[in-house]
Amino acid sequence: MPIELAEVHVRQATRVSCVAACACMVRRRRGERIDEQEILAAWGSGGPFSLTLHADDLRDPEYPAEFIHPFARSSRGLLRSALRDGRWVILSIVPLPHPNAPHAIVLIHLNEDDQFLYLDPGTPLDTQPRAFSEDELVAQWTGELIICPPF
Repeated sequence: MPIELAEVHVRQATRVSCVAACACMVRRRRGERIDEQEILAAWGSGGPFSLTLHADDLRDPEYPAEFIHPFARSSRGLLRSALRDGRWVILSIVPLPHPNAPHAIVLIHLNEDDQFLYLDPGTPLDTQPRAFSEDELVAQWTGELIICPPF
């Protein structure tokens, strides 16, 4: 099912709310009418946020792993398989050149060049989706992930 990025993309409201924005994007993709403020209110905190603590309810029980080794070829194969099955994957990355500032993004698809397409809550809608080559993904991914059920 094609998506309208304007209907799902959420720009994070604060410097530390990327996990909430990603959770909001996944829930919007499921058809929920929700915004980031509702998620933040439900979490009852101003952050910082963790994928495994705050967004674990979005995880597909068939994919229980919270962390996999980002350098292992099988890890990237798992991501590709999940995306081909119509699943979105929330990842924690450390965007370069900011090695001490983890950030959450949502992988949504693979393009024809086998790049990982993703939505970044830290950047405007008109720059979405963005793309990672496999090397770029490996360089930035922490290994933390949530594989969501298919849509």
